[in-house]
Amino acid sequence: MNMFKIDGMTFEMEPSITKWGVEDLEDSPENHRWRATWAPGNGDDPICGIVLTAYPVIKRTRCGVWINCDGSRQSTKQPWEEGAPALEWVPFNEQWMKKRFVNDGSGQAWAKPTQEDALLSLAIRLCRWAQNAHWNMRRVQAAADVLEKLRPDWPSYPEAARSHLRGDFNYA
Repeated sequence: MNMFKIDGMTFEMEPSITKWGVEDLEDSPENHRWRATWAPGNGDDPICGIVLTAYPVIKRTRCGVWINCDGSRQSTKQPWEEGAPALEWVPFNEQWMKKRFVNDGSGQAWAKPTQEDALLSLAIRLCRWAQNAHWNMRRVQAAADVLEKLRPDWPSYPEAARSHLRGDFNYA
């Protein structure tokens, strides 16, 4: 559970999966692709949930699609008109929008055809992230050992590095 403090009040919030701005969209690989990312938290909880973002397809090829990485939606009707808000993707503008190719059937595609595929991709990226953190931790430990042997006159640096690995940033 995440704790947020706003204007002196404390709020508790359960982790959730959100689709800000695209809540009404369902899976439609011909029209848009999905990417899941971690929602940043604050304080002791640096991650507070998952955000699903949809990216509009701007061109289809036999191998995949081009998506608009800066895609956004706009209302095409005024609030008092029938069928409002009638959200549609803003047309692609090459001058300021970035496009990206997404290969169909690729396990490494940046955006996925369905929300479930995007969430699975995020879970796989979490495992890779943990592997990288593990190897980085081992490299820091080994580097601290080497520095300690080669420069015994600098004992505070290896001690600080080991302290940081333990999550202790209040070393003397």
